Amino acid sequence: MIKIEPFTIVGISEIGPSSFNNSEGSGAKFADTVWQKFIPMVLNAGLSSQRVMYGVSWPADANVPPQEIHYFAGFELKPGEPSAGFKSLDITGGNYFAHTYIGSMANIDMGFMDAYTVALPGSGLSNREGQHLEVYPANYDPAAPEITFQILIPVE
Repeated sequence: MIKIEPFTIVGISEIGPSSFNNSEGSGAKFADTVWQKFIPMVLNAGLSSQRVMYGVSWPADANVPPQEIHYFAGFELKPGEPSAGFKSLDITGGNYFAHTYIGSMANIDMGFMDAYTVALPGSGLSNREGQHLEVYPANYDPAAPEITFQILIPVE
């Protein structure tokens, strides 16, 4: 378990299918679409995309697990950087279960399912309501044959 202190990121937000959506692969496609829209906006604002980036999600429906989510793609502004018209989102922080995904972009939905249905229950921790975080390192390359990032699940 790790503790995340509150902080603020800027970026864009959309609503779409989760990795648990009944339509196979729709969660990964949705998140990829948000990132494909977001990264050019970062570059067009004159900002570097070589920085830690965050995917933040929370349920957009009452299903368990959710079929639809709010998804926010963003990053922390460095001192002196303009917000470039991005929305801001306060990360509330708290205790999180950390799971590292290592695999292909094609299997990312399975990686999320593994984190939530195998790794978290195996940890003995109990999930709580809150923002679910993905933490992508500054050298993250979604086109690489193998990707690595952190999945942070809110826990009590």
